[in-house]
Amino acid sequence: MGRFIILVLALAGLWLLLSGYFDVPLLLAFGAASVLTTAWLAARAKVMDRDSVPTGLMPGVFPYWLWLAGEIGKANMVVMRQALAVE
Repeated sequence: MGRFIILVLALAGLWLLLSGYFDVPLLLAFGAASVLTTAWLAARAKVMDRDSVPTGLMPGVFPYWLWLAGEIGKANMVVMRQALAVE
């Protein structure tokens, strides 16, 4: 049951992050329905085992995302400086 809850939270967070709809109730309901349907199908297909939901890796993922965001930001700054350089 714990892996099901983690999967639902991860899918909901990803859906909210990628969709950007926080104020349209109908789209939020569709998103919730799709998250729950996907998690239910994954549980029914018995694909939620230790390998497919590696909860032990989660603490190391968030610092990596922060590092990756910083590197992407630095690369964007370099490109922006080159693009805006007046010669």
